[in-house]
Amino acid sequence: MKAIIEMPRKLYEWTIKWASHPKGVIAYVIISFIESIFFPIPVDPLVMALCLSNYKKSLYYAFIGCVASVLGGIVGYYLGYGAESFVMSSLGDNDFIQKATAMFQENTFNAMFIAGFTFLPFKVFAISAGLSQVPLIPFILGSLAGRGLRFFLVGGLIYFYGPPIKSFIDKYLEKIFLAIVIICVVAYVALKLLKG
Repeated sequence: MKAIIEMPRKLYEWTIKWASHPKGVIAYVIISFIESIFFPIPVDPLVMALCLSNYKKSLYYAFIGCVASVLGGIVGYYLGYGAESFVMSSLGDNDFIQKATAMFQENTFNAMFIAGFTFLPFKVFAISAGLSQVPLIPFILGSLAGRGLRFFLVGGLIYFYGPPIKSFIDKYLEKIFLAIVIICVVAYVALKLLKG
C-alpha cells in the first residue's frame, strides 16, 4: 500500500529530471503517443513537469501532448480493427462480446471521452473501439475532448497560476493525485447512474 502511495512522487521526480533534459519535449511526445497504445505509465506527471519547467509554454505542451496521445489512440484503434476477424473467430458467437460491441457503437463519443479524461486505461478503450469497429469520427472527437480536457486542465492551471503552484504541487502531490482519482471514479459512477 505504501508503495502505491509513494508511486506518484517517484514518477513525478523522475519526470522532473526528464523535463529539464534537452530532449525532454521529444520524450514527452513519444511517451504521450505510445501511452495510448501499450505504455503502462501515465503521461500526466510528465506534462506537469514540463509545464512547471516553463509555465509560459504550458498550453503548447498541453496541445502537443493531446495531439500525440490521440494519434496514438488512432493507431490503437487500427490495431484493434485489424485484429477483429482473428478475435471474433477465436471467441465465436459470444453474446457478451456482441452486447459490448453494440453499446460501444451506440455511445462511441461518451465512451472515448470518459476513457480519455479519467484514469481508465485509454489504450484498452482505443483498441476495443477498433475491435468493435465503431465509427472513426466520433472516436476521434471523443478522444480529443477527453484527452484535451485532461491535458489542458493541467496545462491551464500551471499557465495561469505560474511558479507558485509548483510549491503547492510539491507539498501536496499525493493528496492531489488521490483527489483526482476520487473525482474520476465519482464522475464515472455518476455517468453510469445517469445512463442507467
